[in-house]
Amino acid sequence: MKSFEANIRVYYEDTDAGGVVYHANYLKFFERVRSDFLRFLGFAHLEMRESKGLVLMIKNLDIDYLKPAHLDDVLTIRSWISEIRPASLIFKHEVRTVASPETLICTGQVRIFCMDLHKKKPGLLPPELSAAYARFLTEPSSD
Repeated sequence: MKSFEANIRVYYEDTDAGGVVYHANYLKFFERVRSDFLRFLGFAHLEMRESKGLVLMIKNLDIDYLKPAHLDDVLTIRSWISEIRPASLIFKHEVRTVASPETLICTGQVRIFCMDLHKKKPGLLPPELSAAYARFLTEPSSD
């Protein structure tokens, strides 16, 4: 499967009083990985905003919490694209621990849309960005 992966360590600030990753922090993890994914493809949020007046924003999301992650775990977040439209993308995310890669911790689906800041309405994704993400348009293999 063509996907992008990044590792994130769980710090004290990411957990609740019981040492379990607080549910909202998975959103932060997904955001970090999507930003790194964008950089990996040769694009940057700041450059898109300043040169084209475009930003990528979340339209909706769905998260399924399957198992807890804990303080000091190292998480692998695997991301790929499941849909590309002219103004939006759907990212799929899987979270596993490095120590137990066969155990699925959390899954997420996030629809991102392109906002034209000058027009204050949705805009089209730059064609070169859509083409770069198209290389990761797939569904996961069962491994």
